[in-house]
Amino acid sequence: MQYAVMAISEDLNILIDAVEVSALDNYAQKEDEVKVCPLEDDVQQLKVVYGVFMPQPDSKKETIIKQVKESVGYIISHIELEEESCKIVDMELVDIELYEQYGEGTYNPRGQYIPFAALIRTNCTIPQLKQRAITSFLRYGNMGALTNVLNRFGIFSIRDEERRIRKKVTVEGWKEFIDESRVIKILNTPK
Repeated sequence: MQYAVMAISEDLNILIDAVEVSALDNYAQKEDEVKVCPLEDDVQQLKVVYGVFMPQPDSKKETIIKQVKESVGYIISHIELEEESCKIVDMELVDIELYEQYGEGTYNPRGQYIPFAALIRTNCTIPQLKQRAITSFLRYGNMGALTNVLNRFGIFSIRDEERRIRKKVTVEGWKEFIDESRVIKILNTPK
């Protein structure tokens, strides 16, 4: 299982990825050693991706939907942990389409996860559905990346890319490439 709820204090639990737990264990006391890999301006590749937004426990759905929509145009980041290093890799959330109408399912028992299709600007390789998801989060500029993990409102779990596109993806036309059946499939795939 890639995700779990971790108790931070008696009254605070957070949703966290297994890699993030290792990063916190190894780098929490030396956050200045975490390398930040900012998204360079010359990266212009747009990708249509599918995923599930996973809010922190006990979040209100209406608040979460608002926060996700307000994240458009900002940097989302994920942690890459290697044998001797930890780095934060940035991507831009250019646009997002939420499918909150798809509620409860086998892997969404309380209907708290929100499937999405998104347009991101990145040079990262996006995993295929059966591989480990990219656990990204809205990057707060006023705190270290690992501190950000403990204070985020949820996770953008990026699980697959639309690879059947044969035309140029644009900000104006990206939604024509969304396959809604894949949105549902993503929601019903365990992570």
